[in-house]
Amino acid sequence: GEEIPQETIDKIRERANRVAASMVEHLIAEEAAKQAGELPKKPIIEAQDDFETLKAEQDALMLTVNEFLKAKARLRAQFVLDAQAALAQEQSVRWPSLERALYRERNLSNGQLPAESVDLMKIIEDLGISEEQLNSIVEEIEAFEMALDVAMRQRDALLATATQKIDEAIANRTPDLALSLTDRVTSLRLAVRNVNQSHIDLFATVLGDQGESFHRAALKSCYPNVYIKTRGKTMFAAVEAMSDLDERVRRDVAGLEAAYEAELAAINEQLRATTDRERAKAARRGIEQLKAGMEGAQSSASDHDDPVRALIIRRAELDDRYLTLVAPLIGTERAAALPKIRKNRDPIRIESGAAE
Repeated sequence: GEEIPQETIDKIRERANRVAASMVEHLIAEEAAKQAGELPKKPIIEAQDDFETLKAEQDALMLTVNEFLKAKARLRAQFVLDAQAALAQEQSVRWPSLERALYRERNLSNGQLPAESVDLMKIIEDLGISEEQLNSIVEEIEAFEMALDVAMRQRDALLATATQKIDEAIANRTPDLALSLTDRVTSLRLAVRNVNQSHIDLFATVLGDQGESFHRAALKSCYPNVYIKTRGKTMFAAVEAMSDLDERVRRDVAGLEAAYEAELAAINEQLRATTDRERAKAARRGIEQLKAGMEGAQSSASDHDDPVRALIIRRAELDDRYLTLVAPLIGTERAAALPKIRKNRDPIRIESGAAE
């Protein structure tokens, strides 16, 4: 059972993208021609007498892939039977847990929403907690694994056919059907995400002293653009490292830092909730825009309407405000070593450094 050759995968993607792009272009041009009272033009690929060739090659590639997948499934089923036959009774009882772990490792990466593709079990393992503590939460772990496994398998069962059906709905000029299918996919993605999200808080509680570390690591993994090392955090860390500040200045800076952390936490919480909401809507936006193009309407969406970006800007402004408050307290020379205040037209940059 060798994996599908990368060359075959690349060809499938290339041809699928060409067909999809040409079809979208044709549908938009056809609607424009209809509005102008003109006869619709043929799709570019059809005008070049290349559509049937592309379709035949695509069908041949997909046949190869399907045959491979069937053979792989047969091979795996036989392997499982042989492996189970050689297991002792105690080992056989643990087989379902192994199956869930293997499925999670192979398929969790199919996630697109925040927290949908994060493996909480790996985060727990990275904490290096004792075997005794792991045994104390074995019931919570098993309940989590089972709930996640059910949600993932339901999601993946639909994903196996949804993309093709959505493409067919668009090609058949039934965008409402495409939207309905997209919403079904999103609902199952949300189910996976919700299992992870609900268990972040649960594990943070049952892990005791390690709970806070787990909670912080899990949130950073789920929302890497939310929980970052901001310029404000960098500034306060730099001031803390200055050994020649008198105690009065340190107390004043500490008070500002406490206020900053409270405001930052509130913005980050809003940013996390807004990211969840907006990313869940993202899948249908492209189809909504295509539908609007088919109907001759103009989409009202714009970069200025992006609530996620608006909150990122608010966070950058928060950093600027506290930079201006701290700088006078430590003096001009020391302040020169701090992060710079963002100019009005400077882009918002999100660093990947760890939040502290």
